[in-house]
Amino acid sequence: MPRKKKNTASLRLHMLSIFIGFFITLGFLYYVYPYHNFSVEAAPIYNLQIVTPREQIRNGGEVQFSINMAQYKAGEEMEVGVKYDGRKLRLDSVEGGEVGQVAWNEIPSAEGEKRFVITANPLGQTYDAEVRFALVRFTITDTTGETNSDGRGFTELCTLFNPDTVQPTDPVENPTQDPVVQPTSVPTENSDSDIPPPQGGQVVTPTYPPQPTRLPTQNFDQLCVPLNVRGSSGDKLDIVVIPAHFSPEQYDIFLQYAQAAVDDLIKTNLTDYDEEIVNKMNWYAFNNTVYNNRTLSFDEAFYDIGMNQKPCAADRFLVIEHSSPEEVEGWAFLYVGGMVTTGALQVYNPIAAHEWGHFVGGFNDEYDEGGESEELPNCTYDGGSLSSRQDPCPEDQPLCPDDQMPAENRIACPKWDCNQRECTPLEQLMYQDVGCYPRCYNSDGFRPRPKSIMDTQTIGAPDNFVFHGPALVHLIQEVFANYR
Repeated sequence: MPRKKKNTASLRLHMLSIFIGFFITLGFLYYVYPYHNFSVEAAPIYNLQIVTPREQIRNGGEVQFSINMAQYKAGEEMEVGVKYDGRKLRLDSVEGGEVGQVAWNEIPSAEGEKRFVITANPLGQTYDAEVRFALVRFTITDTTGETNSDGRGFTELCTLFNPDTVQPTDPVENPTQDPVVQPTSVPTENSDSDIPPPQGGQVVTPTYPPQPTRLPTQNFDQLCVPLNVRGSSGDKLDIVVIPAHFSPEQYDIFLQYAQAAVDDLIKTNLTDYDEEIVNKMNWYAFNNTVYNNRTLSFDEAFYDIGMNQKPCAADRFLVIEHSSPEEVEGWAFLYVGGMVTTGALQVYNPIAAHEWGHFVGGFNDEYDEGGESEELPNCTYDGGSLSSRQDPCPEDQPLCPDDQMPAENRIACPKWDCNQRECTPLEQLMYQDVGCYPRCYNSDGFRPRPKSIMDTQTIGAPDNFVFHGPALVHLIQEVFANYR
């Protein structure tokens, strides 16, 4: 059946404490892909980057964001919107960067949300390379738990938006606002009904390893833009990234998002396995400007091109759908292909890498999605001698140290227990910290670790960036075994 990962970034948040949870959350911002891109046609490209060192981030302390600008043409207007969570941050100052002085204007916002627009006078010179447009300083004032009645919810700390559709108030020279503390939650997740299911209903999950039907691609060098190519197509697992809802004029912007999707794997522990996994992949970007020079709909990109044509002789594909920053979505077919929105590539959780786990690794979701029972590499339905069905590490709990897990849960399920089955040397090494934890794709399954990248993306959970031992074994021994 299809493995549809709906709204991967429906992030579940349960902080151990306000101080510790928020420290960890902002700490991740420093480590992972830090850019939030925003652009409009015939305007500069802006991105947002956190610049405060991780060790200096603390509740009550300062955090700084740099707004950078590129592809500025002399005489163009400079204007960008900034949105932040007023329950977590207090705006202290907005300073001009390399472009000179800037002005900023508050605009009406939803409860708990704060928005303002930064502008500057047109310049007489062109900036193709990236320069700092403004530096924004905040004080961290977080006092929230930020979950709704279902235990879900997430609000971006600070993002950029298109200010064209709103009217700013009078310019504000110096901020004097008091902290807005509203401990009530602001749910921002999208329901499953927001995402259309794959066409054609259910399909049979291919038996591993799948044999892709490679159709000849004309003008390979023009249609397939290298993103990260490490060798011959015949020796590597080839992945093509396809744009949806990007106009031909926005192709350069799409390439930035495509590279961000590739870089999403850098956030994870796969970087410890370059020789065994990472270096055995080639990544290409599909060039729709050469293909038909028009905007591709999602159905064209995913079904017609990704699933049927298999451009760039690709073994797998990923569609990036242009969206607003608020649309944080992703889903995938096992061993075939997946999709993420541009909104999903603007958050710091590794959503694209999670979907990669589906369409490359063939892994199940490890949270309770209510799906049908199915033995897959990271889930089992044999709990062995485990006596309790109680999950010692609930989905909304970010930190689950091994020494705080019950002893019986730290004993591997029979599927991963080398005392009960014959294991390869790699399995013996990788299964050393494996246990048996209730919940994996449904309430009947068992997963090998309390948390992993295939589990709920919970803010403050470092293991959300980790492929556990059984996943790595499957990737090394099965998925990438025949690639070089």
